[in-house]
Amino acid sequence: MLQAAGISLTGKRVTVLGNGGAAKAVLQVVADRKAETVQILSRHPQQAKESLQHFLAQRPDARVRLYAEAQPGSQVVINTTPVGMFPKVGVSPVPADFTVGAEAAVDIIYNPREPQFLADARKNGAKTCNGLYMLVAQAVVSEEIWQGKALDPALIPAIMKQLEETFHG
Repeated sequence: MLQAAGISLTGKRVTVLGNGGAAKAVLQVVADRKAETVQILSRHPQQAKESLQHFLAQRPDARVRLYAEAQPGSQVVINTTPVGMFPKVGVSPVPADFTVGAEAAVDIIYNPREPQFLADARKNGAKTCNGLYMLVAQAVVSEEIWQGKALDPALIPAIMKQLEETFHG
């Protein structure tokens, strides 16, 4: 998803919003892609530290903070919370100016196509990416597992193009 959107985490200051299961997967990617710094925002930092202890052991420099204690200046901000997902649209987990100066904003939400978090980030000049590509890629990998064979890698972009044309064109 990040690669397809042209978003790099290597050497970047990254903020991850949330600390649930999706955040755990995202944080592993953040570690694998060697982000420079990592800030994790949570409504319950102590609970987050407990649930993310595997990641925090890999990245002892990572900081878990309350949203109100967030440090500005991240180059990439990734939302892993359901805030803004249909049917509760029009809200964001962070204030509209949170992504000012960010290069990119990513949201795992795909419905709506542009959650409020991404709309705000786009208005602030950030490159944005929603979670639809991830959903399609997961479906293709699942199909490979079920069929016991590799599928053409061009399938994911082809499905994305068809979805864009069908539902947004």
